Amino acid sequence: MYAARENVRLYEAKIKEIKEEITAIEEAIIAQLKDLGLDQAKGSKASVSVSKKDVANVVDWDKLYTYIGRQKAFHLLQRRVSEAAWREEVESRKGKSLPGVEAFSKTSLNLRSL
Repeated sequence: MYAARENVRLYEAKIKEIKEEITAIEEAIIAQLKDLGLDQAKGSKASVSVSKKDVANVVDWDKLYTYIGRQKAFHLLQRRVSEAAWREEVESRKGKSLPGVEAFSKTSLNLRSL
């Protein structure tokens, strides 16, 4: 198991390097296309096109939460509870569970390098 895990770590490190290389290449291609006044290009093996989309960047969570509460726009949030915050909240309630949340025990195996 240790050897397999170390093998995974080596591959993950290599994957990280490759992803960084891809990001650098993408940035270079986008810059070249912009300089040429193009939004797409085609080669013998692949084609590329530049597209833009708006993405959310929350700068004031309190204002957003107020909006969500007033408008009942809970669909704007991802449905996931922070485990650390959940544990802390249950602990502050002296072990009493939160409404709508059920605890379960997850068994896992921990392996450490020596």
